[in-house]
Amino acid sequence: MSLKLAVLSTVGTSILGNIERNLDKLALSQRSREVFGNRAKPPPSRLPIDDELQSLFEEWSARGGGEVLEDAVKALSGGDPPAGFSAELNSLIAFINSLPARHVIGELRLQFYQPTREPPGSARGP
Repeated sequence: MSLKLAVLSTVGTSILGNIERNLDKLALSQRSREVFGNRAKPPPSRLPIDDELQSLFEEWSARGGGEVLEDAVKALSGGDPPAGFSAELNSLIAFINSLPARHVIGELRLQFYQPTREPPGSARGP
């Protein structure tokens, strides 16, 4: 008998912050270096929801990628451990590894969502 497991998780900005902190260690495209290394404005992990760059990320995502998003996926998949660039992925892996019957999971579905507005009373840090 195999189990079906569905996991719903929020998507945050940890991967963006980790790319920003490790810019010099990653093989990124010139465009990604411009996006993540622009010191004239807040980095992508700290942008307000209505920033122009947020709209670009949405456009890239709607088109199925683009070099900046592809570089983010490469950073995530090339990490050691692979989850090293994403707090959300770290927590999912820890959760799945904690299951006593994980060897009988026949199907795993991961659903991610990104809140579009900050909850009342919350604020992003500087």
